[in-house]
Amino acid sequence: MGGGIVSAEANSGEEMIKAVYKNIKVFVDGQEIDTSGAEPFIYNGTTYLPIRKVGEAFGKAATWNGNTNSVYLGSQPGNESCIFDIMQPYAMNYCYLYYGNDTFEAAGAERKNGFYLDDNSSYITFNLDGKYNGLSFEYVTSIYGANVYVDDVLVQELKTEDSPQKITIPLNGALQIKIKNNSYSNSYFWNVKLY
Repeated sequence: MGGGIVSAEANSGEEMIKAVYKNIKVFVDGQEIDTSGAEPFIYNGTTYLPIRKVGEAFGKAATWNGNTNSVYLGSQPGNESCIFDIMQPYAMNYCYLYYGNDTFEAAGAERKNGFYLDDNSSYITFNLDGKYNGLSFEYVTSIYGANVYVDDVLVQELKTEDSPQKITIPLNGALQIKIKNNSYSNSYFWNVKLY
């Protein structure tokens, strides 16, 4: 593809720029990102990438705040809510909930606003009704780990970790999320938040 003219906002005004499109391919850890509908381009020697597509490749939802003209990858400060303040699980099996003033011990510290999966058939499912951009939580899991499914598609394998890990799962308007243990793991999740 050849060059093109693109209108871009600079500071608080507009200027016409000459952008060069070269069918640019973007790879993250060797995997190509599908950028259809938001093609990368070059302007003044800098390559510009579609932030939503790149964020998703790193497991971060991208959100735009028009009031502050800000883009957020992952959580947006002040815009997160504990999942249990919003909803209760749709379904669960061998899952123990801890919210409000309830606490549990995981990775050597007291934790709250979370849950514990305690068997090879343990899981928790939340119906999201397409209302949320992302889910964040901290976790530790033993032996075989756990998996996160969004709308019945495996999106994240949670590996065995001795120290707490923090993760963000892009939801992009998903209808349901399910977290399920692999075999006989003990998996602890806390600070579970939706945004």
